[in-house]
Amino acid sequence: KGLFMNFKIFENEFALNKRTWSHLASMLNSEDDIGVVLRAHLLTEKMLEVWCCAASNNIHFFDGFGESVSMSYAAKLKLASNFGLNDFSYKELKAINKIRNVRSHQIYDAEITDKEIQIMTDLISNGGQKEIVNSDKFGMWVGGKEALLNNTESTNREKFIAILSGIILRMFRQAKELDRSSNFTKLL
Repeated sequence: KGLFMNFKIFENEFALNKRTWSHLASMLNSEDDIGVVLRAHLLTEKMLEVWCCAASNNIHFFDGFGESVSMSYAAKLKLASNFGLNDFSYKELKAINKIRNVRSHQIYDAEITDKEIQIMTDLISNGGQKEIVNSDKFGMWVGGKEALLNNTESTNREKFIAILSGIILRMFRQAKELDRSSNFTKLL
């Protein structure tokens, strides 16, 4: 296929970025479903941008457009797909966008629903992640707080955050698999 990824760009701009961990900690500390969904949407949008920068080997891929030109989340998602983002991640991120769009039009009854959690759980279980997702400890731990998917005491907000960890994990693994240096090494 000829798909490559500059994993160092992905890692430095997203995975090891202190701002990323700060946003994850904010989500874990939030008592507001709309805030969690919006933060997750913004974080995944940044992931899509970083994916495109890493796949194009151009850290400045989105620079210089200014305020007059913007690209929607859906357009960035499609661009990332064109840059090799797998179909599993594409569907997961499309669902995040849909959940965010529903919240952007609801000020009342904006809680994350059981149905949305089930849809997202089904999505992240696909593509080799079922065993991880079914684990009792599946989730996210940041700053001494945790959000677990399979804890009966977890709120849907916490489950949503745990699901986000599955999305991040899949993209991180795929970026590493597509890394230029690892592909080069495999050819030797």
